[in-house]
Amino acid sequence: MNLKKPVITPSEVRTYTYCPRLYFFEVHVKLGKPLKSKIRMLLGRILHYFREIIARLKGFTVEELIEVDIGPYIMRGKPDYYRVEDGEVFIVEVKSSRGPHTGAWFSDYMQGVAYGFILSRVRRNIREVNVEVKYMRSTARIKVNSEHIALLARILDEINIVKVHGILPYPNRSQAKCNRCIYRDICFKLDEDLEVNIEEPGSWIRDYIHIKS
Repeated sequence: MNLKKPVITPSEVRTYTYCPRLYFFEVHVKLGKPLKSKIRMLLGRILHYFREIIARLKGFTVEELIEVDIGPYIMRGKPDYYRVEDGEVFIVEVKSSRGPHTGAWFSDYMQGVAYGFILSRVRRNIREVNVEVKYMRSTARIKVNSEHIALLARILDEINIVKVHGILPYPNRSQAKCNRCIYRDICFKLDEDLEVNIEEPGSWIRDYIHIKS
């Protein structure tokens, strides 16, 4: 039997590390996005467009589809832009939100790490991966290390479990996140109905808020 391998994108890595429960809902429930979110996405796309023009002028490769087969699943996605120089890859992720006081939000950074992981296997000459997350008011530049790759491997395994088997993961809650989440009522009702309190996939993510530059 020829079974298709699951495809995991760096955008999914970002959603899962932002809130594993949100990722579950976007895969298995899929409510339509409210108008406010659609407008915010449009404004973000406009910001991306102007920054992409500048990136092209600086010699970056913009929104190129990259893909790698890593065994249990396929990783595929389009980094905002990247450049390879002397065995180093510089990946830039553009965000239309404000970043933390220092560094980058964990979810945004891990999205960049996922792109770096793919590129390091597509281009065998890469020795070092650097991720830059550009927010509206700040920029974080971080060098990827072995700990970050180990975290990515853990995230990919958990995403695969949630996507393929429908296991309910941890809700990485905060007042700001939950108040604007369209799945808020469903999420809280699910927890009320659970009879057993177990350690859910993704619960370790609560220890990671942001990555320092």
